Amino acid sequence: MPMYRRNRQVEEAPLQQELLLFNPTSSQFYLLNGTMAYIWRNCETTSLDGLISGIGDTFEGADPSSAADDIRTALAELLSLGLVVDDATAAV
Repeated sequence: MPMYRRNRQVEEAPLQQELLLFNPTSSQFYLLNGTMAYIWRNCETTSLDGLISGIGDTFEGADPSSAADDIRTALAELLSLGLVVDDATAAV
């Protein structure tokens, strides 16, 4: 089971409801929308189930029952960009 944490090297700067990230390893900037920023900020301390219910509680009109696949996709994208690390995989 994945255990995500934010890449400690990535720098962040809030922009209203969005979040600007800089990955110094790739020298790339990323602009996260409010939903993606929520996932980024909470992936270390919240389980997948907690992220799903949190999306429903935080964002008006979000359907928690359909959010699970979207959150998994978002985490996979953050992982592929080097913005988060999967400690379960890294420890192997």
